[in-house]
Amino acid sequence: MSAWSNIRIVGVKAYVLPLRARMPFRFGISCVTRVPHVIVRVEVAENGRRAAGVAADNLMPKWFTKSPDTTFREDVDELRESILSACEVARAAGEGGTVFALWHEVHGEQLRRGDARGWPHLLANFGASLIERALIDAACRLHGLTFHDALVRNFPGIRLEAIYPELEGTAPAEAVPSGPVSHMRVRHTIGLTDPLTREDLKAGDWPRDGLPVCLEDVIACHGIRRFKIKVSDDTGKNIDRLRAIAAVIDAAPGDGDAVFTLDGNESWRTPEAFEDFWCSAMKDTILKNWFRRLRFVEQPLHRDCALDGEGIRAMRERLRGAGPVPPVIIDESDADTDTLARALAAGYAGTTHKNCKGVFKSVANLALLHRRARRLASRGEGAGILSGEDLTNVGPVALLEDLCVAGALGIDDLERNGHHYFAGLGGFPPELREPAARHHADVFTSVVAGGAGSGEAPSHGDGLATVRIVAGRIECASLHRRPGLGPAELANPSALPSLENDADWAAVLGALAASPDED
Repeated sequence: MSAWSNIRIVGVKAYVLPLRARMPFRFGISCVTRVPHVIVRVEVAENGRRAAGVAADNLMPKWFTKSPDTTFREDVDELRESILSACEVARAAGEGGTVFALWHEVHGEQLRRGDARGWPHLLANFGASLIERALIDAACRLHGLTFHDALVRNFPGIRLEAIYPELEGTAPAEAVPSGPVSHMRVRHTIGLTDPLTREDLKAGDWPRDGLPVCLEDVIACHGIRRFKIKVSDDTGKNIDRLRAIAAVIDAAPGDGDAVFTLDGNESWRTPEAFEDFWCSAMKDTILKNWFRRLRFVEQPLHRDCALDGEGIRAMRERLRGAGPVPPVIIDESDADTDTLARALAAGYAGTTHKNCKGVFKSVANLALLHRRARRLASRGEGAGILSGEDLTNVGPVALLEDLCVAGALGIDDLERNGHHYFAGLGGFPPELREPAARHHADVFTSVVAGGAGSGEAPSHGDGLATVRIVAGRIECASLHRRPGLGPAELANPSALPSLENDADWAAVLGALAASPDED
């Protein structure tokens, strides 16, 4: 029985501010240059005591839904509606129970409302995930526990069998490590149009803010040796760009220790189309050798066909004729709490962890993979994959909470891209950014603006607060020292525009509008 058995939600508020990217982020069918950033605050009560918690995310167009014909405004309006719906559901939640039971109630009702509106479950769940994180943060603060301590002792009252019946009797402590990961190896995202070399910077208007822009400088400044490469459905362009990326990475200091993953973001509409790309890569002498460093391929197929078990198994059989078959995992297809079981049955190797897809869901997925690993090992097969991936986590809340949850789950290799496409904490007001930088000096550093493309490490001092990456790692022990879901000091977003106020929402979108044709 959980020690937190009488938690009530007594207040929910949502806030928003505009953020502009420092450089475009191109992946799948999306090109991100600006986003609304939302912070949700949940207040809880238990036996006469109260505490608040927060959660945050960028509203990323064209990821939760892959609708090529919708506008930026239509995409972010729909994401806003998902959050507002979840806030309404949370306010009407039951009169008391465990944190897990409250989340389960909110999540279930949110999906029912989303179904009535025709929302994909990935979109509907987004709003519920913000309530979930803020609720966990508030309960941990109320009881003075770090997230990892609460998870190991199962104070949230997690019932894994409610997600996967085969986990009946399994406790979270059986899957999570005895201590959280205190540093993360960064897997740097290489977008579809990111500049690769300093020569590439001579064309175009790139930022000169003291942070690296091209891949060559990212490696030089941060010592990155792990990479996530975005690929598209254009085989010819993929082959040429992958060869160019391989040349930049191999030219950097190192002993051939670089590794990488590929992310298709649902680019291929049929298994046969992905096979064409893969077989072409295997026929390329340079890439066939370089692909020995490939760890896995993430979501190559569109969600409409990705979980067709018969088609996936047939594709893997055909790929064996071209060489070793890479592990393939799902991401955008992971729309329901129990999708991983279906993906494993279809032949996938695993799935991704993202806070925006759900914290309790990832705990259950980790436990499922641990249980299945014992079976796989008995048959001489490898363990499943729960990879840590990014959706431009930024700022004083979202980034820190994402690092905290990943560390508690034992994930020590994380894709990070929010710090690269957005200028650190620069888009946030002082009352939000300064406490984060002060309490988490292991995570953040201060960079003085200068020229891009120097190939030298940024100069440090009183300037832009951004993520501190040294030798390819982010140190984050500070996230596991104080109560809550990571941030040492509870963020106070009360001075920000209200997400629930239509006029405030319109003003934020107006601040983001670069030109009429973008909306």
